Amino acid sequence: MSFWDHLPPTARHQLVELGQPRRLDPGAVVLRRGQSAHEVLLIEGGRLEVVDVGARPAVVLASLGAGDVIGEMAFIDGQPASADVRASHSSLCRSWPHADLARALERDPDLAAAVWQAFARDGVARGRSATRTALHVGGAAHDADHPDVAAVVEAVRGALAGPSGQPPPLGSALVRAGEKLARLDGLVSRQRVGVAVRAALADDIEGATLWTALLSGPPGPPGRAAFDALLPGAPAPPHPVDAALLQAPTGRALAARVAVARDHLAAAPAETWARLALDEGAAAPLLTAALRPAGGRLHDQPTAAALGPWLQPASPLPTGWGGLLLSGALDALPDRAVVALLRRVGAGGPPGAPVVFAGLAPTDDRLGWEALLGWPTHRRTAQALAGVARAGGLSAVRVAPSPAGVALVVGLLPEGAA
Repeated sequence: MSFWDHLPPTARHQLVELGQPRRLDPGAVVLRRGQSAHEVLLIEGGRLEVVDVGARPAVVLASLGAGDVIGEMAFIDGQPASADVRASHSSLCRSWPHADLARALERDPDLAAAVWQAFARDGVARGRSATRTALHVGGAAHDADHPDVAAVVEAVRGALAGPSGQPPPLGSALVRAGEKLARLDGLVSRQRVGVAVRAALADDIEGATLWTALLSGPPGPPGRAAFDALLPGAPAPPHPVDAALLQAPTGRALAARVAVARDHLAAAPAETWARLALDEGAAAPLLTAALRPAGGRLHDQPTAAALGPWLQPASPLPTGWGGLLLSGALDALPDRAVVALLRRVGAGGPPGAPVVFAGLAPTDDRLGWEALLGWPTHRRTAQALAGVARAGGLSAVRVAPSPAGVALVVGLLPEGAA
């Protein structure tokens, strides 16, 4: 069953009237792995398939037919797709762009109640299914000889067994691990395999303090102890596993993001910048030093708790800032929360103030970091991040050049701000 099956007939009829028909030729791709969906699709006829294109040959993970829905989860949480979806036959779908669907739900409370209730029921059904899957494979997943676990362990251990005195090619191993994890059915299965892999690699990673810090910290971006090693100019950690993590695509992106933000603020006009990050202030000295020659200052709000005043309508905004830098906070917030934050800032911030977004972009090792290090993040392409900025009311939004794994976007608060 999909969320469509949980809708009452009246709500189905309303949505059919709101949607637009869309015909798909065989082979047409409607969703790509790593990209965010921008529409919800109901299959009315034909067949679509969910495909793991990272496998060689490509593996069909699921076949979808009439009544199945695609993109509804992305409408809720804004997360990018973990697999490709393409038409295997000539198909007819009903399409609702996310923006149009959101407006329809805002206008009609009865329809909104029916849709959100259907989402909730579908979410419960998915959760129960994931639990049954975990119970079914759980015992095997915690066995290091299980094929899923053994394949990931082999990929990582093979990298760790590289030439001594050099950081092992852990980045490519995490990429291969991510490809294998993507074939598993659901987040719970991936997490259980990740736990089993970490147990199997305990001896191999003994003494790797960065790896351990990432695992021991809260979900999301690393805290100060782990982040210090990721800053530009920081000494290389002594353990080869930690050194290899910094050379992995995500590790390089984390360091590059700080450097990009530093360089951008250094070229900005002299003013006081506010920063929302989750690194416990580790990057603040670098950014402050970049602002100092032009007379600028940094007002740092480094903890997750600092997000509260910016998101809660009843709380006052911090004052005395002329520009806003959003970096690590982006990794912890879904699109809708970022939009809410921007609207809140726009309602009380300095008119025309610059807002700089330095986000993590999708990388090939993302699933490896999520499952093996317990480190989930919201990652967006620069184009997707620019779309979030515009949805939040910013003007003059532009994508700035940035290295791989980093999405740098700049915009201005509306001139009508208070």
